[in-house]
Amino acid sequence: MCKKNVFVEAVGVHVKAAGTDIPLLTDVRFAVRDGEWVAVIGKSGSGKSTLAKTLAGVIQPDAGYVTRRGRQNGSSAAGTGGEAVKAEGDRDSEIAESAEGVGDAACAGTGGESVKSEEVSGAEKAERAEGARAGSTAGDAENVRIAQDAQHPVQLVMQNPEAQTIGETVFEDVCFGLENRGIAPEDMAVMAEEALAKTGLAGYAGRMTKELSGGQKQLLAIAGALAAGSSVIVFDEATSMLDPASRERILGVVKELHRQGTAVVWITQLLDELAFADRVVVMDGGKAVFDGEPRQFFYDASFPVVDADGDRVEHETCCDRYGFVRPFAVETARLLIGKGFTLPKLPLTPEELAEAVAEASFAEGGVL
Repeated sequence: MCKKNVFVEAVGVHVKAAGTDIPLLTDVRFAVRDGEWVAVIGKSGSGKSTLAKTLAGVIQPDAGYVTRRGRQNGSSAAGTGGEAVKAEGDRDSEIAESAEGVGDAACAGTGGESVKSEEVSGAEKAERAEGARAGSTAGDAENVRIAQDAQHPVQLVMQNPEAQTIGETVFEDVCFGLENRGIAPEDMAVMAEEALAKTGLAGYAGRMTKELSGGQKQLLAIAGALAAGSSVIVFDEATSMLDPASRERILGVVKELHRQGTAVVWITQLLDELAFADRVVVMDGGKAVFDGEPRQFFYDASFPVVDADGDRVEHETCCDRYGFVRPFAVETARLLIGKGFTLPKLPLTPEELAEAVAEASFAEGGVL
């Protein structure tokens, strides 16, 4: 089976809070292939939002670089020793090799060291600094959209629906990016309607944006990303401020877009959402400390997890190592396995759990 091409990649990326030495990202290596769904998780202040905005081109790295389909932006220093960035035409093999390395890094990260709280003045200070650098208020919405339009292959849907709505009407908002790309008015209307239809907002073009619900505003942001010609959409906790029904609607739309070939970077703190991902990346202290499949994250204790002193921690999954709460299906499955049950498949969802339990076998000597 042929491996998919790398679409967007961060190589040795370092980002500091504006005007400070507080590190928000440290030597991050991250790649997304065509049509891939990558989930990114981490505690508050871990660098998730900074990573999202860096991938989308809203933030420029202080060192290292980001490539989007061969186009590079970032510092002229690679961030690890100041080595000059290679010319664009010379990096094709390097990009492919780096993407493979990201997948193999697992929990080891970069030497297993995490940024200590005192070094970043605490997670709360880091989170405030991250917000100062990234900007996610309603007043910054236009600047974010303009920055993205210059690098339209990667679009960003932010956490707060109010922070990304610009136009007075739904049609005006979707057309914002199209206007900046110089699309002819007659083509703009067709492209806008197609994007609205794909997100379930067909017939809403004339509606005032202030009349939309939070979920509808998130759908509108997705429509704007599609209209801008995006092949990768980064969702920065896009469902965290929505009610359960709106959250399910957004997830349904994103899953359908992914099925049609759109690559998804899904930043979340809801671990049940990892079931949709091809890969999971864990951020901690501004570093990517794990990159692997969801089942490896929840169930596999064989990855080289290390503590802050660089000592290996045995028999601990990455989920346990970084203090995440397991979803119900995973927690139940692990309890069953601990009591001697053999499950034909390690479940990630309640549906998978039900199927696994129906086919489970019980080992002799197990304890109920």
